[in-house]
Amino acid sequence: MLRRCTRSGIVAIACKQKCHLSMVSSEFRNFSSGTSKFDDNRGQNAKLPRHKRDDKIKHEGRKRKSSYESQIKDIESQLDGFHREISNLPPLPDIFTSSLHKPISRNISSTKVSLEYNEINEKAQHFLNLLQRLLEHQAQDRRFSREISDLLQKSLCVFSTSFSSCKRVIALAKDYNLNLVDLSPAIEAACREEKWEDAADLFNGLIDPDVSGFVPMSIDLERPLGLYAIAKDVQQRELPIAEHVMDAVMKMSMVNPTDQERYVLAAGVAIGYVGAWKELTEYQAFSFNSARLGHTLIGAAMYACLLSGKTAEALELYQKVADGPEREWQWGGGSEALNPLVRDIAMRSGSPDAFILYRKAKEEGFQVSLQALISVIRKCENVNDIVSMMDEICSDTSWVVDGNKLEIDQYREDNNTRQLPKEQLELLVLEIARKTNHAGEFGLSMLCYEMFLSNSQQNVNWYKETNEWLRNSEAPDDNLSTIMTALSGFEAPHSARELYEVVSKKNDHEYPLSSSLYHFVNSNEARVNWPEFHRNIRLLVGITTNLQNITLTSLQTELILIALAKVMQHFNNAQHPRAALFLSKQIQRKILFLSKKRLTVTTMMHSFLNVEEEERPNYALFAISDELLAETIRANRFLNLSKPVISLFHETMKREKKLKYDFIPLSVNQVLETLITTEQQDEADKLFQSLDESACTPEMFVTLGQSLEKENEWELIGQLYRQSLQCGCLTEEMGLIVLKAINEIPNLPNKLRILRQIIREITRITGQVENEWLYDNYWLLKKKLGGRYSRLLMQWNDSKTWDLFELQLAIGQFIDMKREGQRPRDEALKAILEYSRHYQTYSKLSQEFGIKIPVEKRAWRDLVLHVALEAQNFKLMDDSEFINCLVAVLRILDENTKADEFLSKAMLRGVDVDKSLEI
Repeated sequence: MLRRCTRSGIVAIACKQKCHLSMVSSEFRNFSSGTSKFDDNRGQNAKLPRHKRDDKIKHEGRKRKSSYESQIKDIESQLDGFHREISNLPPLPDIFTSSLHKPISRNISSTKVSLEYNEINEKAQHFLNLLQRLLEHQAQDRRFSREISDLLQKSLCVFSTSFSSCKRVIALAKDYNLNLVDLSPAIEAACREEKWEDAADLFNGLIDPDVSGFVPMSIDLERPLGLYAIAKDVQQRELPIAEHVMDAVMKMSMVNPTDQERYVLAAGVAIGYVGAWKELTEYQAFSFNSARLGHTLIGAAMYACLLSGKTAEALELYQKVADGPEREWQWGGGSEALNPLVRDIAMRSGSPDAFILYRKAKEEGFQVSLQALISVIRKCENVNDIVSMMDEICSDTSWVVDGNKLEIDQYREDNNTRQLPKEQLELLVLEIARKTNHAGEFGLSMLCYEMFLSNSQQNVNWYKETNEWLRNSEAPDDNLSTIMTALSGFEAPHSARELYEVVSKKNDHEYPLSSSLYHFVNSNEARVNWPEFHRNIRLLVGITTNLQNITLTSLQTELILIALAKVMQHFNNAQHPRAALFLSKQIQRKILFLSKKRLTVTTMMHSFLNVEEEERPNYALFAISDELLAETIRANRFLNLSKPVISLFHETMKREKKLKYDFIPLSVNQVLETLITTEQQDEADKLFQSLDESACTPEMFVTLGQSLEKENEWELIGQLYRQSLQCGCLTEEMGLIVLKAINEIPNLPNKLRILRQIIREITRITGQVENEWLYDNYWLLKKKLGGRYSRLLMQWNDSKTWDLFELQLAIGQFIDMKREGQRPRDEALKAILEYSRHYQTYSKLSQEFGIKIPVEKRAWRDLVLHVALEAQNFKLMDDSEFINCLVAVLRILDENTKADEFLSKAMLRGVDVDKSLEI
């Protein structure tokens, strides 16, 4: 009985196995029929030896695998083609930039672009059909699950322009039990098509532990699509927005508590973009989660207000943190510290204390966002604060971060290799340049562009280089108009106009701001040759930039310092001392680095103890270069910083024991001038008397002479003159001061003879003939000595012909200067016009005394018109007295049309003209 049962059981089992093998074989044939030919002749295979049968089965398995791989590669190739095709299309509108103030358009505005995207979507459906057939063939073979999943994920990313395509990809993955790692492309596609419910459902499925498991959720703080979709969905259904979004945040936080801060901040971004800032502020005030989330929730609410344009409300929240008990916050073991992100958002919101907050952030070693930095610059009213910020940016920009990322961390010195992207640095430079222009610091504006955006190439055409940079700029018109404003204020208007002409001619952009400025800029008085000046700056900056791995010798250091002093002198001459000092500080910093003098024992100890050393002047550098110290003193004097700069001079002398006055004569002269300017005449006299004869320079005598001239100390000037002769320090300028002093001394016998003797001493120095010197300096002598002695020195002894000879001299100088291509003297032009008022009288006198000047009315008219034409290139045309005289003379000469023309142009320029001259 047992044997029978056993036997029957074995038979039954064998029959069952045979049936099962038959079914598997049939299924395998059906599965592989579309991909490869499979020999189902089992009888033939059965006749083969076992080892050959196994080899044949393995061979056909490899053939099927190769065929699957080939099909997958073919589909991947098609997918790459679609991706390239989509990449070449115009970009779709960004969800966040367009969603705050207006809805996203379901269709692309351009018909052509819309058709192109529709064509891509149709191709996508054909592609997905092909992908579905591949999945059907391989439904029972799980060896390629990973490759197919990757292919589906890639398809989801490529076809994210259409939500219908994304839905189909997700459905295919679900039907065939394949895994999609990232559904954000589908969520983005649904958001772009304003299918908020679908997008919210997708995201809620990802964060639901019951659906997706306990998988930590990563989120982009700049574009939190999922939370944004939830906010838009509940907004459409008129439900509480902040509550639903924060519920989603709490779900994600339960799964991943370490990223709770990011989730809360992302909620602030999403809620801010839908304009529900008020709900979030109320949630922060009344929710039981508020205390637990602390400053992070306050920061999120502030950012939501900022995105909604409610800066006042954001500042109210900040004030609540700054004044209230919420200020307790722990960072790295600290207590009662302000959350750096909250502080940064307060700066972005335009806090009245923005600069104070900025300084606090820098002192505590935190990063500052670009947006906050720009807001601080706009709020800053003190130009010295702007300069300090420029200095910090110039030395290192790695502490400036993108504020949209909402990540403000402790700044690390070892991370100072990271620099701002070019477009962000350009935006920062534009704001600084605008602010310095507004403060009248045009030299700083030009330095700002040179120090931050220059490529340090030498011997390049500045106009071409600037044009190339503007062509690639994010805001070409704003930058061009700012540079033109700076050049005009820097007394280089000709360069401003020429730059505009070069840029507008070679580029297709429109420049409305620059165009209006171009017509306003007057290039008549161009005192500064900016391209040449820029070349000197570029050489200086380039030298110190290109020597990064070289230790400077003392001679190289001295030469660089002399070059620096020369550029500073240009800035000082143009009345831009802050630019001179700023450039000096940057170059000195580079020189100290290259000279390897920065690692003193003190600085090493401060570095070890992590204590910031107070920046002090480098007295050794000042001792090396008299020119540098002199221009530094001069720049500080222009800024009314006389007391500290005199201390700098004395401290340099004290520290550098070998330094003597005769080694630094230029600096001594600047100290004398500084003492005189600050009405410390006694100190100046004391310093001058302490100098050896070898330490005296001509400039010192001129400085003291000008001081005595202001005080009307005429006899002391005479003593100073004799002393300058003894020291061999007499100059033309000192001689003119003495001439005036002699003229002012009352009842001085032989005054004319003394004046002639002094002039002979002057011409001995200048190397001119006495008559030539008198001819060239007549107008200056007339100003110093008055009409009588200046004419007697010219040997015009007859008072009846004084005016005729003076007119003849003025006409002669005008013709000579014009012939030589030089600018005629203003006094000569004014004299010609003044005498032309009475041209008839002087014409008769000229004939009577035989002095050659114009006689006929026509000749006088031509002369006056030539004078007017020449004066158009100078500031004389803005002199009301000159314009009034010109118009009056033209009317006398019956040139009413020209008179009206000059009068109307002057009135348009705002010149105060005599209304009685109008007809």
